[in-house]
Amino acid sequence: GWGNYFEPYADETDDRYTRVLYDPEDKPRILGKLVKVFADAFASFERTQIAINVPSATFDSDEEKEAYFYECAYDVAMDAGFAIRFDAVENSYSDRFFLKWLLDKYPDAPVFSEAIGWTGDNPGFEAKHKMACDFVHSNTTTFGFYTGNWEYPFYNMNYDFYTESMRPSERFDNLVQGYRLIPEEISFNKEANVNGKIHFSSRWKNVGSGKLYLKYPLALSLIDAAGEEVYFAVREDFDITHTGMQAEYAYSTAFNLPTADVLPAGTYTVRIALVDPYDNNRSAIALPIGENANENRDYEIGRITLK
Repeated sequence: GWGNYFEPYADETDDRYTRVLYDPEDKPRILGKLVKVFADAFASFERTQIAINVPSATFDSDEEKEAYFYECAYDVAMDAGFAIRFDAVENSYSDRFFLKWLLDKYPDAPVFSEAIGWTGDNPGFEAKHKMACDFVHSNTTTFGFYTGNWEYPFYNMNYDFYTESMRPSERFDNLVQGYRLIPEEISFNKEANVNGKIHFSSRWKNVGSGKLYLKYPLALSLIDAAGEEVYFAVREDFDITHTGMQAEYAYSTAFNLPTADVLPAGTYTVRIALVDPYDNNRSAIALPIGENANENRDYEIGRITLK
């Protein structure tokens, strides 16, 4: 009775028969110790996300969900910053699901899911994708296949599921798994004195269902007429992590410009990027803002003239 689904078989003559006898207090105590082993082992791994499995369990009351929360040591795991591995995405849900209660309690937790019951031309394929987005708020979902049906999405659908589901589409109610960060508003002064400031203000929105759970700081750069980067600055306090679906994030700062011997008067192109501090602040996150994009994942937002 310690697993998600495995109950003791009633027939003791069945070779699968198992019986687990334990004190009710032992289960949360022992599971809590096991969870803590992983929490302690990976505590210093900033880029490693440990996930605890959450089954598609349902209960009739919040009291039952609360009891299950402590029985399975979810309190230890979630307080240690674990992510959720949800087992499994179906076609519909209700408020009876333990997962919904857990996500309400820990809204910042990223979710990595597994879909259940997809067999070939099952029309629930699209429904599961919508549920993964709308109810589960998945960063990713693993769809299981078996021999003979894995080719179906490639050759038997009248559209390209894998391409279309990666961007907002009316077919999927414009729902996209994972994060999709859009800077909806950006403003900055178009003129500044040499050795002055760039006053930067922005408003961002996550139109994806999941969350950016790793921190990527904001960088601003100036490009001269020859296409060379002549100024680069990073803001570590920019933190859009855990901004949920349709949630907004406002950020403002000021960038101090160098003296004329370093950055002379002239007109410069202003670019922004979300950068990876573990990769020499290389631009890391693709932003769906159209023509301003380039292969380096940094984005032109205008020009500034230094006087």
